[in-house]
Amino acid sequence: MNCNELMRHLNAYLDGELPALVRAEAKMHVAACRSCGIVVETCRSTIQVYRQQHPPLPDLLHRKVMDNVGRRLRPPAAQ
Repeated sequence: MNCNELMRHLNAYLDGELPALVRAEAKMHVAACRSCGIVVETCRSTIQVYRQQHPPLPDLLHRKVMDNVGRRLRPPAAQ
């Protein structure tokens, strides 16, 4: 994996959503590349600070928000 590939997978990498092989490649790259290591640690720190300042939404509200986002992202129905 190179820097550009890591950046394309960054969100999934941080969220732990990459397939095992891709995650292993990303982890090796982050360990070997100082620049990408800094980016990953900065993003993790930013996420941690954000979560400390903004607790998660209650489940019902979270579902309503996600349903609303899903409706807005769906293409309009064919007429």
